[in-house]
Amino acid sequence: RYRDLRGLKIYNCSLISKIDAFPKISIDDAFSGNIPEMPTKHDVFIDGYMGIGDNIWQRPFIKDLSKKNKTIYLRTFVPQFYWDIPNIKFVHPREDKFKSHNGNADRFKDWVEKPNLPVLDAPSYWKGFCGGIGVTDCFKNAWGNDEYDFHLPVKPGWVKEAGKLIKGIKKKICVIHFPVIRNEWSCPSRDPKPEYLQMLVDKYKDEYYFISLADLKHEVFTEEPKNIDKAYHKGELSLEQILGLIKLADMSITGSCYLLPISLAIGTKTFCIWGGSQKPELFIDQRMNLSNYGQAVPEPFCNCLSKTHKCKRDIPEEEIISNFEELKNRKPNLIICRMTPKHTNKLLKNKYLKKKYNLFILDDYKFKKDYSGDYEKLFFRGSFLPKEIKEMQFDKAIISQKEFPLSEQIAKTLRKKGTKVVWSESFFDKRLRFDTLGLDYCPENEIKLYAKRYSPKKIKYPKETRESQPEEISSEQVFEKYKLKKDNYIVILGQSIHDMSLKYSRNSDVKTFKEYIDTLAKSNPQTTFLFKNHPNYKTEWADKVSEINFVKDYPNIIQIDESLKTLFKTFDLFTAFSSTTIFEGLIQKKKFATVGYHFCDDEKLVYQLDSKEKFSNLYERLSDFKIDWKLRRKHLGFICNEYTIPAGSKRVIDKLELAHEEFYYAL
Repeated sequence: RYRDLRGLKIYNCSLISKIDAFPKISIDDAFSGNIPEMPTKHDVFIDGYMGIGDNIWQRPFIKDLSKKNKTIYLRTFVPQFYWDIPNIKFVHPREDKFKSHNGNADRFKDWVEKPNLPVLDAPSYWKGFCGGIGVTDCFKNAWGNDEYDFHLPVKPGWVKEAGKLIKGIKKKICVIHFPVIRNEWSCPSRDPKPEYLQMLVDKYKDEYYFISLADLKHEVFTEEPKNIDKAYHKGELSLEQILGLIKLADMSITGSCYLLPISLAIGTKTFCIWGGSQKPELFIDQRMNLSNYGQAVPEPFCNCLSKTHKCKRDIPEEEIISNFEELKNRKPNLIICRMTPKHTNKLLKNKYLKKKYNLFILDDYKFKKDYSGDYEKLFFRGSFLPKEIKEMQFDKAIISQKEFPLSEQIAKTLRKKGTKVVWSESFFDKRLRFDTLGLDYCPENEIKLYAKRYSPKKIKYPKETRESQPEEISSEQVFEKYKLKKDNYIVILGQSIHDMSLKYSRNSDVKTFKEYIDTLAKSNPQTTFLFKNHPNYKTEWADKVSEINFVKDYPNIIQIDESLKTLFKTFDLFTAFSSTTIFEGLIQKKKFATVGYHFCDDEKLVYQLDSKEKFSNLYERLSDFKIDWKLRRKHLGFICNEYTIPAGSKRVIDKLELAHEEFYYAL
């Protein structure tokens, strides 16, 4: 009776609970019926930070708030940092004292007027510092957050423009920022000794091409840099060029200034030499993904919080060099979780992955199958994860089976330390599918965001089916073999009843595979359905074939065992809950009726059985259904050319390194 929960309002009656997913009311109000209206999304104005670096610390929380509010109006000098957030508008700060910041603001044109809304002020993290609370927790305590995504995507166009600045350079690129004194917020006690940065320039000048950034119209060096390959010291570069340059760089060297959070958020190797006044723990947080971060810190550290104190900033030079060498030579860790050995092997053989990462595998201790290549193997037993998952720092993770509870547990554990999680499963040929949001069988996935934008010139269609199929026979042989008549047939393509993609249904009355079959058969007594079982029920699931025996109970369902090629050649109308065969059928221009989510989940591509009424007269409804052929080409092209990637190609690196906004930007 309670399966349909649409429209249900949930309140939390534990007022002291830290769970804030639902609005809170007292138990007395609940029983008396004094229940407030459920809050809805609304517009909000945020009076944000003025500093460039401050906006990077602030960005993850703005991104999270954007999901909870209708439109965010943000007062900021740097709209570029928020380009990937769709429901955000920018209010000009109009602060005359910030000269260089106004220069950046002048290049941006899409300002809006300050709205007449209540103001949500950015928290004073300086007050937090006085209590030993870091900047991330200051924001979290003030605004709360469900997600913490510190990564800053960079527009490919900005990267292209920055590439012109270093065209022809053979050495590795290092962006460096020497300590400066600036009128707006001078804090000399925080700066490192400039001779330490100079020492690294002098020692590694044969290996790196050093690019120094400054704006001497508004600031002065505490000590002039020497031996720099290229100096942009007059504020010549736009913020977009700087972001693109950091994206292309192999290393950045900095003190505690704007370059530190930008480089960390972009994912470039970042080496910070600390001065005094404000300890690293106030800024650096495990949730930021520190796999590309290294530092040198004075000991003991003077955390005086004074801007002018003569803090002791001495660090042994050999310690600075040793720490820098470790970061320079460090390979980040990539962990592959819960993928079958045959698909894991495809990734382990990828020469680009082996060169870029230290490879780890997380697998069930019961697996005895061997893997190829260089890797370290971690085991879990039941639901207990190995301690390395919590203790080690992983830069990236590839995880299979999005809707399996253990996969979600692994992802949640890794994300707490800033690990980027990419969901992946098999496709056809030697390709795998990759998605940072979900997968094709999930309500949220990258297909929904990007498929309609894609116009392929040529589509790389799969060459063979994923599962072995019976020998192909003729249409005449099919009719003779099963004693069929020239009648109204719809082919049902089966799945395992434990398939994870069955978790999601568009129909509140049809949530399981058994309910789906039952509704099909009983709603269409005059139609004959031809049921093809999943091929794995003959092989690896042979001991579970009884699970599907209920299909025999329906007089208008005939079980058949023929290849997909035979069926697509013989019949025109098909149905499946959420099987990959829907995608294969659409390639063959066949009409499908579906209940769940899948590769081609669009009402203009398949007939969606999203209400019980749509099941009736299905033969007529499906016969009359019109496929949008233009949209079909976009969807199939996107899935074959972009969404799925050859497991041994360099594009796997791009998928791991880039946010989906960057990866698909050209679309």
